[in-house]
Amino acid sequence: MDDAAAEKVARNNAAFRAANEGIAAAAEEHGLDDGRRVPFICECSDPRCTEIILLTLPEYGRVRSNPRWFAHASGHDADVPDAVRLLEDHGRYVLAEKVNHAGDVAAGLADEAIRSTLASAWMRRNGGKLPTKRCSVR
Repeated sequence: MDDAAAEKVARNNAAFRAANEGIAAAAEEHGLDDGRRVPFICECSDPRCTEIILLTLPEYGRVRSNPRWFAHASGHDADVPDAVRLLEDHGRYVLAEKVNHAGDVAAGLADEAIRSTLASAWMRRNGGKLPTKRCSVR
């Protein structure tokens, strides 16, 4: 798979991941962290996919513990040479890892999302103002 196609795979997966992170946050806010299964969107590479997979919040948290890991519906691009590798089959969903260039892009997008979330939290706490002084570590 060429780098452009691998990047498209990773960006599609990242879009589904962003939506699912919002679902997980809302589920936790509403007390659904008691072992009940929560509906998440399949994080496969098909931008038209609307398959729903059911995971508990701890299961989804484990998927999110590695920025290269994604939850796919069973049979959804579980193994794409040079881009996606099947790690585990849980019946209700599979844990897939983005590898090579697709993995690098997925990890980079996850880092960007974390930085954006931290910046947004800082601005909410500080009236929309960014820090004006630099910190120095000696």
